[in-house]
Amino acid sequence: RDWSSDVCSSDLPAPPDPIVSPGAVMAELNRLFPFDRFQKFFTISYVICHLPSGQIRYSSAGHPPPVVLRARGGCETLSEGGPLIGFDQPLPHPEGRTVLGSGDRLFLYTDGLYEHQGASGDRFGMGRLLDILAARRDLPLAENVSGTIESVKAFGNGTAPSDDISILGFEYLGVP
Repeated sequence: RDWSSDVCSSDLPAPPDPIVSPGAVMAELNRLFPFDRFQKFFTISYVICHLPSGQIRYSSAGHPPPVVLRARGGCETLSEGGPLIGFDQPLPHPEGRTVLGSGDRLFLYTDGLYEHQGASGDRFGMGRLLDILAARRDLPLAENVSGTIESVKAFGNGTAPSDDISILGFEYLGVP
């Protein structure tokens, strides 16, 4: 939505506060949550999507890289970022950018998904995760996500996960 033309031509309220960039969010989180204060660290991926253009801005801090599954084929790993939040030093978290086209899907997930072990001790793995997401590309998004979780569980053959298993999918539908 183009707030500037609305504000100039009518009595609409001012636009919301500007969105803080992913790199700035990571720097502030690292400042607010030092390890020496909390004795903990954490991972995060922060993604902003500009809906009119499909432009994605992102950064990750020790978190598995988001994945873009292109509607026309192909897969892109969004790897820009830096270390875990909670280190005592201000370490940079570079931002990355990409553009989503209509039908492209963005997936955020936890490491427990690809680190889940089967009965023989082998891990599900990133390669298998990407293959399964791509094989389900033509299914509705909800079925792609739930089917991926079911594939991970089936791979484990009853083995309880040692970590959380989470995945979030977002499909960009373009501008109507």
